[in-house]
Amino acid sequence: PNNCLASSGYYAVCCIDVCDGYMNKLERELGSHDASAEQLLQVVAALPDPAADLGGKNHTVSPALQHRLKEIAEHHDGRVPIHGRLFAQWMHHVHPRWCPYPHMSGTIAPRRAEEQEAVTGMKVSAQSDEIRQHMEQSEGRKSSAPTDGMCSSMWSMEEELVDSVAHEKAKTSRKHKSGVARAGRRGLFFASAIISMVMALAKLITKDTLMDSVGSGTGKKPAFACVDIGQTYAV
Repeated sequence: PNNCLASSGYYAVCCIDVCDGYMNKLERELGSHDASAEQLLQVVAALPDPAADLGGKNHTVSPALQHRLKEIAEHHDGRVPIHGRLFAQWMHHVHPRWCPYPHMSGTIAPRRAEEQEAVTGMKVSAQSDEIRQHMEQSEGRKSSAPTDGMCSSMWSMEEELVDSVAHEKAKTSRKHKSGVARAGRRGLFFASAIISMVMALAKLITKDTLMDSVGSGTGKKPAFACVDIGQTYAV
């Protein structure tokens, strides 16, 4: 609600959510509801800043945030669902100005600007001079933000998925396909082993048959010619 300027029972005047537009581009690039951490890092690095039209520059993902993304992937068996709270939290730390922090459901009670003003009695807007004054007062203050690339210490591994049922079905399907592939590889291995044994037995049987033919071939017509050091004789 904090991106809405005015509203009534019939309409609301709100600014476009920059992060939603960025997520739409991310979805088109991935073509899937989830991806590996490495794939997401590549796509995020290639996409322009969410506010590129407003002069924003491409963002470099810090090592700490790369590690956090891999933690999310491990939490979901190697894949990161992009329609979940953990990924939204990661996006907030990558683009803190444009992507809001995803609170757990039921932990906050968002209000519109006019509602906040009516409940607290505090102004929800400020004049340019007042904003400038606060900015000047904040100069020189030591930032309490972490120095490891995170924009704040508000990080938790609590997950909420938009469609947890679909996510579980996709995960089960991947496990089934992986099991089928492993079973197929085992079948090929056993088939190769059996073929090798059959060929070895066939060679032994052929050798024994030839030896029997040599030992009992007196008076018989030559079956084939054997070559031994340049000498040809009949068997």
